[in-house]
Amino acid sequence: MSCIRNNIKYTEKLKSLAEELEYDLPRQESITMKQAYTNVCEAWKEKRIIEKEDGERRARWLDEICREIARETGSDADKVYKRMIQCALSKGVFKRLKSILKREWSALDYIEVPNETWYLDKNGDELYEFDNGIFIAHSSFEENLYEKYGSIKVPPKDVVVVEVEISDDVIHVQNPESIQQWTWTK
Repeated sequence: MSCIRNNIKYTEKLKSLAEELEYDLPRQESITMKQAYTNVCEAWKEKRIIEKEDGERRARWLDEICREIARETGSDADKVYKRMIQCALSKGVFKRLKSILKREWSALDYIEVPNETWYLDKNGDELYEFDNGIFIAHSSFEENLYEKYGSIKVPPKDVVVVEVEISDDVIHVQNPESIQQWTWTK
């Protein structure tokens, strides 16, 4: 319709679509704007009728598939049909359950970060370092001495804040008996 309104030649996309749908495009010189509008309205009406009949067509299509599967497997068409219905129902139930159990998504309001840098596990097995948003766990190899290199790990809730001294190859905990709890900032 826009090609007729703007007096532009049919686009290649429109021509290929018409060819694919096996529709003969009218010559642009022979169609008026009113006729084009009437054709569009008729197409919309036809589309609505097809949408209304879609349920019936889908039922016939499923019935054909069901009978074909029954022929291939040598089973009863009613049993195949019941299995298809049961599968569709269970899929719907699982979809509803998923929407119920799925937590609602919300935007991130704030981020809390710890104020201190060094934390000791109460067992004394690992020393945690908070560096640029990640915790690095350093393993103990002697009492109050920890390896300089560590791995990324989430610390337990009961860690305490400690002070450390870092040398060339080890980290030494200055106050392992600390009871200071970690604090957070938004």
